[in-house]
Amino acid sequence: AWTTQVAGLAPAPARLVRGTVVLLEETGAALALDLATGERRWRRTLGQELLGVLAFGERSLVVSTRTRQHYLDAATGETLREFRLPEGEWTAGALTSGERLLAPLRDGGIDVLDLGTGATLYRLDAVKRARPQAC
Repeated sequence: AWTTQVAGLAPAPARLVRGTVVLLEETGAALALDLATGERRWRRTLGQELLGVLAFGERSLVVSTRTRQHYLDAATGETLREFRLPEGEWTAGALTSGERLLAPLRDGGIDVLDLGTGATLYRLDAVKRARPQAC
């Protein structure tokens, strides 16, 4: 067994990708450790609050921030591509469904992006519920 110290973990779950555990730090950095030894493979500062990380395919990660989705190489931490939100803010880490990336918005809606290109395919708008009024 091994232990390691990190600056402080963000409230997002770690992810495993091909023998690497990826953690998100409160400082805005993604940290990759070798699962067997605990040795640091890479650390990548993304400069914003990190909302979540998910494995995409065999060798890629998507790290979500409030205004960007960062696609990183899981082995090196290098940026493969990056997509910016044209307006508003994402509020949590993205999820995938097939070839789609679903990213929740602050207003309750969901942006649906193409995983390959990052293009916004459509937005599911939130429906506001009416509250009962006292008579």
